[in-house]
Amino acid sequence: MFVRINNKRSFANLDRLKFRETLHHLFNITDDLLLDGIAFKAYDFNSDGILTREEMFLLLKSSLVKQPTDDDPDEGIRDLVDIVFKRLDMDRDGRVIFQDFLTAVQDDPLLLEILGQCFPEEKVAAAFLSTFQEVNLPVSISYLKPNRPTVMV
Repeated sequence: MFVRINNKRSFANLDRLKFRETLHHLFNITDDLLLDGIAFKAYDFNSDGILTREEMFLLLKSSLVKQPTDDDPDEGIRDLVDIVFKRLDMDRDGRVIFQDFLTAVQDDPLLLEILGQCFPEEKVAAAFLSTFQEVNLPVSISYLKPNRPTVMV
């Protein structure tokens, strides 16, 4: 899409930031909408556009500690899946599609990671993003290149 718009209107100076702003203004695509889509795709294992109870079960399986005295150790997980399903299935049609997920998350942003963590912690994200910031070093500091191993013939 970026290339098509760039070629069509000949925006020589259209960089990714300007393109992103264009998406925000023309199509009302926000960062929140992009994040919601990323989270939904992370949870949708088979990429069919529907979050099933089986997918939710797999995601929530490791969230509860199984007790050795439980007759059915998966019963608690199934109960949790039922609760999550009721929170996400906004139109009550028995399936959770992206629109259901989006509506639920817009009503309660904490539901974004209801099925597990799919985004890095804030400290990790900040550390990662800091690697892309421009660093201006003083001229007195020289850049040390690693030594190349010598090849003996």
